[in-house]
Amino acid sequence: MFDNQRDASMRLSGTVIRGPNGPVRIENFFNKDEFTYYEIGPLGRSPDEKRGALSSGLFCIKAFPLGYINHKGASIYICRMPHRRYKQGLSKEAVYVDPRTRVDISTLLSSGGFYRMFSNEYPTFYEAVGSLFERDIDTLAFHREWAVENRREGRIIAGLLYKGKEVGVFSEEEGFELNKKYEYLNESLEEAVQ
Repeated sequence: MFDNQRDASMRLSGTVIRGPNGPVRIENFFNKDEFTYYEIGPLGRSPDEKRGALSSGLFCIKAFPLGYINHKGASIYICRMPHRRYKQGLSKEAVYVDPRTRVDISTLLSSGGFYRMFSNEYPTFYEAVGSLFERDIDTLAFHREWAVENRREGRIIAGLLYKGKEVGVFSEEEGFELNKKYEYLNESLEEAVQ
């Protein structure tokens, strides 16, 4: 796969790839195949460093889907930057996060929220709306591409966010209302709510 240790290290050290039990963060290479890594699980990065080998077939460096991460009472939308990098795993330099979120990308990529995004584990839409008020949080994702925002304003219960942008609202009387500009997202929203 790689020519030598230096090549492997340059392309994968410090990145997140698929491991046998979910995402793993590659640390150091001993040669062009063997490396140390940390597993990222529901509680975040494990404290135990492990050893692995690319040739084992247990690790995959192909890109995996990104999206909303529920982290410390907020949902943060992450995506890959649209330019090439020499890294093959997911590195912090290749991730775009809205700068207004003021979150450390390295911490985010090692969090339990990242693991749940990687595993596509989200609350249902109605669980997310209920949690906004029960837990007094600002935003909560219910899908890789969709989140709700705490917006108690008259009949409106929650704002609807799609990939980090507000695209509509939800009210108990009217249900979902997408802004005219985003009506093309109706089908995507219906699928996400199911």
